[in-house]
Amino acid sequence: MLKKLALWSMVFIAAAVIFFFSVESGNYSQLRTFRITRLVAEGGEQFIDIEFDKLHYYIRKGAHFFEYLMLAFLMSLAVNKSSRGVVKHGLMVLLLCTLVACIDEGIQTFTAGRTGRVKDIIIDGSGVFMGIIGYNFISVVLDKLKHAIDCKQY
Repeated sequence: MLKKLALWSMVFIAAAVIFFFSVESGNYSQLRTFRITRLVAEGGEQFIDIEFDKLHYYIRKGAHFFEYLMLAFLMSLAVNKSSRGVVKHGLMVLLLCTLVACIDEGIQTFTAGRTGRVKDIIIDGSGVFMGIIGYNFISVVLDKLKHAIDCKQY
């Protein structure tokens, strides 16, 4: 029971972080990612040949993808501990995370300097999908390792 509570707490914290970023003003959000982009551009100038504005765009959209990948991974852990059925749990995670993405973009429509975009929901959904696939892949690998270790012990 305590493990389930801890996992669901991590899911709610991840969603809260997403919503916290949604209520940041457009100017502050741009400034924060501008600084990150500058660090990446300066650190990788010999490896990356891309315009600064494009790099900034990719970093912003990559952040959308990554935060939802993490949310889906954490939610997959929590749902798996709370119920059984890989297909059912994958669909539940997909629906819940997509709902979070829709709420996230909705919040942004009421935030100064921000807009809610369907394109961002699609990017978020892609992150969710990859988070679910990553969770399932890691689960299968860990199960096979556990089975191999169990077989060697007997």
